[in-house]
Parts: sequence; structure tokens; C-alpha cells
Amino acid sequence: MLCDRPFLREWPNGFDEFVTGATDVLLDGTFYAAEEMTSETGERGQRRMGHLPITASLPRLRPGIRWHYTHLNNTNPLLDADAPEWSPVRAAGADVLADGAVFVR
Repeated sequence: MLCDRPFLREWPNGFDEFVTGATDVLLDGTFYAAEEMTSETGERGQRRMGHLPITASLPRLRPGIRWHYTHLNNTNPLLDADAPEWSPVRAAGADVLADGAVFVR
């Protein structure tokens, strides 16, 4: 399945079953946390914009699948390879795809 826009605004019912048997799953990694890119009014618009923050999806990741975040915003701390935010991402068995990454079957 290909998507031309952010895929997860929320973790949908049935998504775990949908990815059963997958070897790799790409997830929208635009924002690391809900606190990123808060507007001047204090509104957090990531989910309204169609972006589930990484911190909201990490607890849902299951072993046996390689989870890859992609499409990072310039505010995402995972752009820094030494950022402490990498610790929970790696602990969940996930990674971030480099720009230009290619999957070959």
C-alpha cells in the first residue's frame, strides 16, 4: 500500500492486524512529541494536520516487524544522531530512514 500523505492521525482500530505478517512498516515521523510546533495560542496541531507524534506510536510497536519512521520535520530532535530521544525509539526496535532510502524486494 502506498500513501501520498501522512498515514496516521491516530492509531486506527485494526491497524495491528493489518500489518501482521509485514517485515517492514513505514510510519510518519514528522513530529517526535506533541509539544513540537505549538502555536502562539498554545494549540497543538500535529494530529489535526494528520501527524501522530512518534511518542504516541512507540508504545504500539510490536516485535517481529521492522518499524521505520520517515518524513521528519526540521523540529524533530531525531535529526540529531546524539539526541536523547533516540533511546526510546531504539528500545522499541524502530529506526529513522535516511533521506533517499530505498527498499528492494
